[in-house]
Amino acid sequence: FKKNGGYREFDKFKKDVENDSLANYIFIEPKHFGFGNPTNNMHPGNNSEDSSTDFKNAENLVAYIYNTLNLNKKVFNKSLLVVTFDEHGGFYDHVPPPNCTPPDNKVAEKGFKFDKYGFRVPTLIISPYAKSGYIDSTLYDHTSIIKSVFENFEIPGHLTNRDKNANSFLENSLVSRKKSGAEPVKEHKIIATKSRTKAAGPETYNDFQQDLL
Repeated sequence: FKKNGGYREFDKFKKDVENDSLANYIFIEPKHFGFGNPTNNMHPGNNSEDSSTDFKNAENLVAYIYNTLNLNKKVFNKSLLVVTFDEHGGFYDHVPPPNCTPPDNKVAEKGFKFDKYGFRVPTLIISPYAKSGYIDSTLYDHTSIIKSVFENFEIPGHLTNRDKNANSFLENSLVSRKKSGAEPVKEHKIIATKSRTKAAGPETYNDFQQDLL
């Protein structure tokens, strides 16, 4: 395995798709630190000083990944692209967070037992295997991805009690592969804007980036 734990620079992604040499499972993390160049995550105010373009770079990242996969039909036709988020973005949710299985017996300082979900987050499943235009109302959580990976690759066991009891999306959201008529999606035209992160000094980090550090 690679000395850096398996991490690769994102510019290798396109070549891996072209050569049909993608790993069986890859995790793509958006760019959170600009240092003179725009970031491409979906946290408001983190990508540019113009709020109207905050999400364009992030949407272009998703479009680029999809379009790159679509360039090699052999790769696309055996791929499953999952786009998900780590929080709800401040949108109102009319459904109260339900209870859930704690991952272990640990308890937070204020007594929270990790036995309750937070607000719902959107997740997209993009694949020739996926049901077209299907909205799945099954209760999933972030460990449903782990559960689905374990099932897909027939990996025995589980990581915690949370993923052990999570629902897998393989059966509900996916069907037998059909012919893909996928077309490339258009990316936003980005007008150069002043980056919020120009230098590496701590004084340039916003609250979100400080939390990451």
